[in-house]
Amino acid sequence: EMHSSTNKKTSSEAKRRLIRPSPGEVERLLKEERDRLRKLRIQHVRQQSKALASTLRNRYKSKVLTELSRMSREIQCEEELHIALEEQQLKELHARSVKTVGAAHSDGKRCDRSAVEQLRQEIEIDNQRKADERYEIAKRTEMEQKEDELKTRRFHIAAREAALEIEKDRSHHVAALA
Repeated sequence: EMHSSTNKKTSSEAKRRLIRPSPGEVERLLKEERDRLRKLRIQHVRQQSKALASTLRNRYKSKVLTELSRMSREIQCEEELHIALEEQQLKELHARSVKTVGAAHSDGKRCDRSAVEQLRQEIEIDNQRKADERYEIAKRTEMEQKEDELKTRRFHIAAREAALEIEKDRSHHVAALA
């Protein structure tokens, strides 16, 4: 029996050792637990940050898509309004054009023949007056050109006569010396 009590004693001591770690082991276990908890907190914070960032990105995308959709509708409405206004303006222009078709012919029929004849004569008189002015200007210009040509010819003739006179005097002088 002694042997069995020793065995019991040894096994209870072994159990105690397993149950009761040394102070260094306790500190190591505490540190490992703190590190594990810190890593879990960091991991949890990262997951929360990722989830928040994803939510913010989705909100931003949704907001951008909503704004683009609104702007697209506005542009489409403005374009439709612009097209409708252009169509209306073209219809009005067409209606005015249709109303004025033949108006000049009708006006011509209603016009007083004597007034038209008088206007034609006034235009003819004015045209004749302008033609006479152009003729006078051309005549004056031609006379001035002829006078200039005459002056040039006279100048050349006078220069030749002067040269001949000088040559004559020189030849008399040379003859007198000889």
